[in-house]
Order: sequence, then structure tokens, then C-alpha cells
Amino acid sequence: MPPPPYEDYALAKAAVRAARDVDSARFSTTTMHKAEEAFRKGEKSFKDNDFEQAKRFFVRSKELAESAENATRLKKFKNGDTFP
Repeated sequence: MPPPPYEDYALAKAAVRAARDVDSARFSTTTMHKAEEAFRKGEKSFKDNDFEQAKRFFVRSKELAESAENATRLKKFKNGDTFP
């Protein structure tokens, strides 16, 4: 059995939080929804001790959340909003 993916869990959680902080749910709705969904699935897999699956979900969640955050920042910049 692989070790628990603590680092991936923490990184995904931080990425989702950062994306929420810049209002990605409003500016990058679909990507943010997918990031949150992957994170929830990762948490469930983690609780079920399926660490390999949990790691995959957390890595995907982090990638999606970062993408949502970047898209949101770009949209805000193009609209003349300042970066938070």
C-alpha cells in the first residue's frame, strides 16, 4: 500500500482555497467546479484508504484549481480589475 498523500492533499487544498479567494467560482465556473469535485473525490478516497486514487484526485484538483485561478486573474486583468 502506498503512503498517504499528505503533501498532495495539502497542495490541492491550498490551490482550491486560492482559487476561491480570487472568485474563480464566478469567473471560471466549470473549471472551478471540476477542481472542487476532484478534491471531494480525493478526500473520499483518502478516508477509504485508497491512497493511490486519492493522490490522482488531489493532483488533478490542484491542476484544475490553478488553471481556474489563472483564468480568473486574466479575466479580471482584461476587465481592468486590479489583482487582489
